[in-house]
Amino acid sequence: MTHTDQPIKVFRLEKDTNWMLVFFLTAWLIIWVIMVGFMGFGLITSPTRFPELWLGLLAIIAAGVFVLRAWLWQVRGVEMISAFHDRIEIKKLGSFAFRKPCIVIHELDGIGASADDQTMWWLKWWGFEGGTIHVDFLGRSLRCGQDLSLGRARSIARELNTLYHDRIAGSGIS
Repeated sequence: MTHTDQPIKVFRLEKDTNWMLVFFLTAWLIIWVIMVGFMGFGLITSPTRFPELWLGLLAIIAAGVFVLRAWLWQVRGVEMISAFHDRIEIKKLGSFAFRKPCIVIHELDGIGASADDQTMWWLKWWGFEGGTIHVDFLGRSLRCGQDLSLGRARSIARELNTLYHDRIAGSGIS
């Protein structure tokens, strides 16, 4: 194992639970299980009576998977920023189907902290996008740290900029 396999620094960013959303999603999932059960039972016992019901069942199952993902993220969500010698990895743990970007240092344009006013409100409310830390690379910006205060986000951005100060073009904190 080389030195690049071990992170230099790891930041663990806990997700604040939106309890109103958790209660809503829990009720929705209970109704979803009942609905899938009834539809599945109906399709198994008399599959020729409503053959198009298979499409409805598949759509309801897909919606349920989306809601389950949101529920898990709200209850168990943690973001991990791992700083390696040659890259930064940002992972969302506690749910499934999240992308795990890996940004190579020579592609990095800067790391900063600012209020998030670019992300759509409903993506922030569901907890899928947004954050106060922005990692800029290849002309794009990736945000993380959804529930961080601006002060904590600036502290993390400052520490990451210190680690990579000689390799980042724009290392100012906004």
